[in-house]
Amino acid sequence: MKKIEIKILLLILVEAFFLLFSFKINLFSAIIGIIIGLILNSINHKIKKNNYLRILLIIISIPLLLLSLYKITLFINYYLLKNYSLIIISISLFIISIYLASKKYHTFIKITEIFFYIILFIKVIKFILCIPIININNIILSIKFDYQLIYISLFIIFLDNCLYYLNNYQLHIKETIISFANPLLIKIISISILGNTLSNIYPYPYVNYLRRIKYFDFIERMEGILSYEYLICFISLLCFLLIIIKSLKKPI
Repeated sequence: MKKIEIKILLLILVEAFFLLFSFKINLFSAIIGIIIGLILNSINHKIKKNNYLRILLIIISIPLLLLSLYKITLFINYYLLKNYSLIIISISLFIISIYLASKKYHTFIKITEIFFYIILFIKVIKFILCIPIININNIILSIKFDYQLIYISLFIIFLDNCLYYLNNYQLHIKETIISFANPLLIKIISISILGNTLSNIYPYPYVNYLRRIKYFDFIERMEGILSYEYLICFISLLCFLLIIIKSLKKPI
């Protein structure tokens, strides 16, 4: 497995996790959570991998999968399919994820790589469109403890162990920081456009700020199209968790 493919996978998975579980965390706590995660992960590298750890990862992956499925279903229902039943959306999403995860891991990585270029294109367009409405004065770095920093720290360790079993690969400090820089940038842009108060009020501020984009009389209400970037990341996270559960069932 090429390192570039793993780095692309990391970018997508970290973005999906952060947006689903930790986006409302203040910037200071997010940075502290990443630092704690890096420290704990350096210790984790020295721990011998065994079947007990494999079982623990499966136990963590299953509730994380179900919770992710629930949160993604709410996201889709809120922005994309408002008139559809949550059950129908959830089942459809799960079937799609199972289908993608049923392919070989190498195939999933290749699909993820294709997704990445689509995501990158959307990101560039989004950033360009947002430049005129960004207000740097709205950015406030809150210095307070937020329990969600624990989620970030634990996810780093979880991801490192999963990649070890799948690819015999261990996360490095540099690539972990780069992976988290992406969702942190999304948060900074969100705060700079909406302000800190609205960013905490809206359920999905990383989509709400896209509603502010308006050019002339025909480029507006872009959040529906531009938010597909997040949907791609979310589905990739579901597929990854399914692959982890499937792969870790095999003995060492």
